[in-house]
Amino acid sequence: MTITFGSPLKGIRLEVEDGKLLSLTFLKKSVTETGITEASIPFKEEFLAYLEGKRRRFTFKTDPRGTAFQREVWRELSRIPYGETVSYGEIARRIGRPKSSRAVGNAVGANPLPIVIPCHRVIKSDGSIGGFSSGLHLKRKLLSIEGIVL
Repeated sequence: MTITFGSPLKGIRLEVEDGKLLSLTFLKKSVTETGITEASIPFKEEFLAYLEGKRRRFTFKTDPRGTAFQREVWRELSRIPYGETVSYGEIARRIGRPKSSRAVGNAVGANPLPIVIPCHRVIKSDGSIGGFSSGLHLKRKLLSIEGIVL
């Protein structure tokens, strides 16, 4: 099922299957709400609460699809606490592959569940913002919601 709805960040599209979130896409424009059912309301409500600074964690189940390496990186990203950042190199060290910062960056960029798997909390080792698949303006906004200013 595909769900689209408006947010302070323009439109959001969610792909949900069997009650699990598969992907989240930030849309570049406002959208008409579609696909909202009683079963999908919790997904929408939790995202909006996060964007309003009222939620730090999500309670719904997820099923991000990727390679074994990507899933390993995404599990480590999920351990980054709200309001904190770590570097790509630190993620590489934490997964036992200290020389794989570039591969970690690629896995971070392929994250199908931004916000839920908090790839926006990963920055460059020099403290600069790094990249974000949905644009740096959005990454800055997400970090700002969590009280992080780079």
